[in-house]
Amino acid sequence: MASEHEARKHREEDKHMVRRHIVVTGLVQGVGFRYFAVMKARDLGVAGWVCNRFDGSVEAEVQGDEDAVHAFICALRQGPRWARVRDVQVEDMALTDETHGDFRVCG
Repeated sequence: MASEHEARKHREEDKHMVRRHIVVTGLVQGVGFRYFAVMKARDLGVAGWVCNRFDGSVEAEVQGDEDAVHAFICALRQGPRWARVRDVQVEDMALTDETHGDFRVCG
């Protein structure tokens, strides 16, 4: 009976967890955007990664509590001081086993 309770509790927690794929365009490279994203992600306790793309955009995946992920995306829409965000594209993704707070810059 205890294992059934734990399974139900886990499913209820997962309802509030989301994962998003994000692409940010504009003047977003060479302005500290990735490190801004890391600081925001760690403040919000979300997991994932961020990296520069060859086309000049920044790409990220983020996973965590729905409200925290929403706050992270809102922060990316603003960006750091010297950034000029033109567009932010967001797509839903399936959850992974990434742990909360593990957010990194990828090579």
